[in-house]
Amino acid sequence: MADQEIDISQVLPGPCCGRYVPEPNELERVLAEVGIERTDQHPEFTQEPEEGFEYEGSEFEGTDFETIALLQGMGNRLDLPRGTPRHFPPYPGATQRWSERTRQQVRRIRRKAPGIVCATYRNHGRTGQTWGVDIMVAPFNQKANAPQKALGNALVRWLMNNWVEMHLNYVIWWNRMNDGAGWFDYSPWSKPASQGGFPGGSPDMNTRRHEDHVHIQVMNPNRGPNQ
Repeated sequence: MADQEIDISQVLPGPCCGRYVPEPNELERVLAEVGIERTDQHPEFTQEPEEGFEYEGSEFEGTDFETIALLQGMGNRLDLPRGTPRHFPPYPGATQRWSERTRQQVRRIRRKAPGIVCATYRNHGRTGQTWGVDIMVAPFNQKANAPQKALGNALVRWLMNNWVEMHLNYVIWWNRMNDGAGWFDYSPWSKPASQGGFPGGSPDMNTRRHEDHVHIQVMNPNRGPNQ
């Protein structure tokens, strides 16, 4: 599937984290209103040395040697702990309908953590387009236990280290979001709708807080930086 936009004139609540990722302008306004500051690091972990991707045959044909060297080292593969989902679909309504650009990043994620389940659904993420990915580290609606959380932390470190190469727009994990300008508390949006949070999505707080999955969105090169 090409990076073409689908009609989202009728937005429906999503079955997982829902389509309640703040728009860039709203994000900055809310952070300023509630006094939330960005940090360089997620409070759950520190940044690890950079890891790149394994070389995919002709994928980077004609690329200079330095770039290939960066992309070639995938680093250590991540083993899935007991209880991490291994079968699709991980939740009702899950699909694998991604743009080809997003699907390429899903393949890279699954090479980094063989067997891990990635999913999306209609109207997923900030744009509602085919660029959002849920990486399931724990069963749907179940807060990750210590080994599963360690897997999520390791995946997010790897994603952050390869932000540009993977064309990422934002990452959400363990109630924190990073849009490329730093980590910040996601609570203004993950709290229940009755308390002012976004409507729709799962009513389960483990899922709303992204404590059972890592959520990413891949950039569409045709839309510029504000996606």
